[in-house]
Amino acid sequence: MNRAFTVAALKSINTVGAVSPSSKYLANRMTRLLDERTDYIVELGAGTGAITRRIAAKAPSSCKIDSLEIDPELYVQLSSDRGMAGYENLHFHLRSAYDFRSCIDQGRRPDLIISSLPLALLPKQQVMRMLIDCREVLKGSGAFVQFQYSPESLGLLRKVFEEVHVSVEVRNIPPALVYTCR
Repeated sequence: MNRAFTVAALKSINTVGAVSPSSKYLANRMTRLLDERTDYIVELGAGTGAITRRIAAKAPSSCKIDSLEIDPELYVQLSSDRGMAGYENLHFHLRSAYDFRSCIDQGRRPDLIISSLPLALLPKQQVMRMLIDCREVLKGSGAFVQFQYSPESLGLLRKVFEEVHVSVEVRNIPPALVYTCR
């Protein structure tokens, strides 16, 4: 297991919210809507970069990616990861997901917002405000993609988004629910 992940999880399980890094199968499911027309992606909660790597590898070279991480140690690891150095349009921000709007390029609307935040462990009012902000900034055809380990946040997502599709990725420890919201 990734040492940085273990240290971050032990230090603050409420912001990490997981017992192991995301699997490649979960990363694939989280990025299934990403295609050659994708122009702009915002990632909330990059963690150790398991999903970030898949986003960067799959995104067209012209696609801009803004990736936010609140943990300073994980941010430093992500920023210095040589495997991600070749992606010129990938930008890391040491910032809370609640402040994601301040990272968005003026005049641009994300095609996708991909979130690994542990919504069930965060303050409900702040989560609701952030979800509303996500909905408001997305392109008309855009989607918010979120994974969770329990269905507890489904009600919040349904209050904010008109359409919420749920799928399950069993090839992850633990299995994860993936919500695709529009």
